[in-house]
Amino acid sequence: MKNSPEWMPFWPEKKRSNWWYLAPLLGGIIGGVCAYFALRKDDLPKAKKCLYVGIIMVVIGVILEGFFATVIFEQGYDINVWMFLNSNLEIYAYSSFKYLKK
Repeated sequence: MKNSPEWMPFWPEKKRSNWWYLAPLLGGIIGGVCAYFALRKDDLPKAKKCLYVGIIMVVIGVILEGFFATVIFEQGYDINVWMFLNSNLEIYAYSSFKYLKK
């Protein structure tokens, strides 16, 4: 009964390398999705873990980005951007960046 087709999985599972965790660590959600689709037929638990690691990396990146953006703007930077047109109706942009000491 165990060898009958209803007990057999759709595709056989085999262990894949742990190096696949580098894809979501380096590529975030895109690396996690790529690793998921590469591993899902061979090692579904590892594929799901790679997807979760990719999602976690994106969340960590958003948190760090928000933290560093807050720190930069609290330090007192003055950023000015000017845009103007010349006689040929071409747009030129000029920006200045100054650090204001408190």
